[in-house]
Amino acid sequence: MLHTRSRSTLTLILLVVLMLFGVIAAQAQCEECESAAYIVDCSLIFESTIPKPVEENLNKSFSFDFAKPLNAPFTIYIKLYDGYTFITEQVVTGEPGTPFSVSFPLSQFFEDEDVSIIVATEPGDSFGDIFWWLSLGGEGDVISVPDAVVTACQSTSVNCAYPHIGDVQGTVLGSPITYYEPSLNAETIPPVVLLPNQTWWIVDARAGFYEVFITCGAPLVWVTADALGPNFDAVWQGRPLPDAGTAD
Repeated sequence: MLHTRSRSTLTLILLVVLMLFGVIAAQAQCEECESAAYIVDCSLIFESTIPKPVEENLNKSFSFDFAKPLNAPFTIYIKLYDGYTFITEQVVTGEPGTPFSVSFPLSQFFEDEDVSIIVATEPGDSFGDIFWWLSLGGEGDVISVPDAVVTACQSTSVNCAYPHIGDVQGTVLGSPITYYEPSLNAETIPPVVLLPNQTWWIVDARAGFYEVFITCGAPLVWVTADALGPNFDAVWQGRPLPDAGTAD
């Protein structure tokens, strides 16, 4: 997002102006958090840890809000940017300190063949509090997405059978194990565990299980239906998941 001196200078000025007018709060410090981004098949995967809300960071030593439980669930927005252009986002909700992973399909070309990921507290092309220590952007810190990779993904997706029209996305709850067929006696070998807050396509539902898909080229697996909940991002907005029936 910001990888040339002129662009960085412009962005710094913009952020200072926004903070002066109260549009962006002071940056949230979360130095204990770490993030990573990498490409798997045709998806950009971003992994990090849910931070503490800014209010807790600022007032943790003298808070008198006893009604608010410690480590209450907290919602953040993982935003994908191409230069200064907002592309899409994923919503993650959980207790501070919980690891999460989200994915963005590589379905378009990007300016300068790179993207940035911003972690913030407000949806869409707005910010609220920005967690800079989780975000990936700035000089030397953008994520490279070469045009050659996107071209290869587009040619692969032509022959990809999933997702089907009408399939919905679900969000992983907890860290469920997977199965190679819809049966509790069919655990994958070696064991495969899904990461909390990942989003997967549901391509089949029966016998109390969902068959799920994440990207072309990756194997389909089954999880129990209670392992997924609705996806509350800007696209899916909590759309109900299909009825999986009951276990045989």
